[in-house]
Amino acid sequence: MERFRLVIADRDRRFLKAINNYFISQKLNSFELISISDYERLNQQLQTIEGSLDLLLINKELLLPELNVSKAAIVIELLEEQEAEEELPRKGIYKYQPGDRLVNQILQLLYEAKPGRNLLITKKEEASLILLFYSPSGGIGLTSACIAAARATAQLGGKVLYLNFEAIPSHALLLKPNDTLNASKLYYAIKKRSSNIMLKLEANVLADTDSGLHYLAPADSLLELEELTVEDLQLLLSSLKESRLYDYIFIDSSPQFNIKTKFLMVECDTMVLMSEASTIGSLKLSMLERELMRNNLDAQITDKLVLLQKAYADGEDIRTSKLNPHAGAVYKLPVMTDIYINRAMGLDFNGESECIRTMSAFAGDLIKSNKRND
Repeated sequence: MERFRLVIADRDRRFLKAINNYFISQKLNSFELISISDYERLNQQLQTIEGSLDLLLINKELLLPELNVSKAAIVIELLEEQEAEEELPRKGIYKYQPGDRLVNQILQLLYEAKPGRNLLITKKEEASLILLFYSPSGGIGLTSACIAAARATAQLGGKVLYLNFEAIPSHALLLKPNDTLNASKLYYAIKKRSSNIMLKLEANVLADTDSGLHYLAPADSLLELEELTVEDLQLLLSSLKESRLYDYIFIDSSPQFNIKTKFLMVECDTMVLMSEASTIGSLKLSMLERELMRNNLDAQITDKLVLLQKAYADGEDIRTSKLNPHAGAVYKLPVMTDIYINRAMGLDFNGESECIRTMSAFAGDLIKSNKRND
C-alpha cells in the first residue's frame, strides 16, 4: 500500500521541527511528510510534485489566492487559535496541541475522506508480536504488571500498543483517559467490517507522554467489548499484525475462561500467566490447567508460556505449574504488586517498586529475545 502523502506549510519553523521530530520519534511510517516554511518553495513543490497529495495542512498566511492547491485531495487550515471541539478537525486543526492529538485529527480526516484505504504496511519484515497477560484470579495486580511491562518495553525503544480486554477495565487509573478519544469508534468500525480499521485505530489511540506507549481509553459502554465476537477479534489482530505498525501488542485480559479467551491464548505469541499466592489462587490455577488440557490447549501454549508468580508472604513460591514453561521464563513478584503510589495519590511508574523492577527485567528480556529490524 502507498503512504499517505502529507504537506505541512507554516512559517513557524519551530513548530515544523517539533512536528517532524514527533513523526520520527513515534515511527509514523504511514506518512510521507514534507514540511515547508517558505511560500516560494511551497508553490514550487505543489507544481512539481508527482501524483497527488492526500492532505495539505497550511497556515492562512501561506494560503494565498494564487496558490494552486489542486493536487491536494484535502486542504485544511492550521489554526492559531483554538476552536470549539465539535468544529475540529473539519474547520481546521489547532497548531499548539500535543502531537498525538494533532495526528489523531489528521487521521480522522483521512478516515472520512478515504474510506477505501488503510494504513501502510511498513518495510519491517517482522509482524507484530502479541503478548497476552492472563490470570484465572482477578484483582491480583495483572493490569499493573501488564502496563508496567508495556511501558518499560516502549522506553527501551519498542513501538508498543496496549489493549485492555477486561470486562470492566481499570487501566484508566494507570493511563490517562480522554474525553473524546476511546475504543468505541474502533469497535464500531470492526463490527461494520470497515476497510480501514487501522486508520480508525490510529485516529483514536492515545500516547503516554513519559514512555511513548500507545493505548486506547475504555469504550463508552462496557457492552461494546462484550459484543465483539471471536471473528471481530480475529479481524482486529490480523489487521494489527499485517499493518506492522507496532513491534509489540500487549493484551490485558479478564480472568474469565471462554471462547474469546481460548482464541487469544492460541493467537498470541507469548502468554504471560500470573499466579496468585493463595490457596484460592492455587485452586483456580489447577482448574485452568485441567480446562486447557481438556481443550487440547496445553501443548499449544507450553512453548510460549511465561509464568509471573506472586510469592507467599514468607517468601515461599507458589507451586510449579503443570504447564512447564521453557527454562528461564519465570518472573517473581512480591505479595503486593501495586504500582508505587506517591503522596499526591498519583501513580508513579518511575518509582522503585519491586513490580517496576521485575517487569522492566521482563521487558529487557523480551527485547533481547526478539530483535526488531528498523
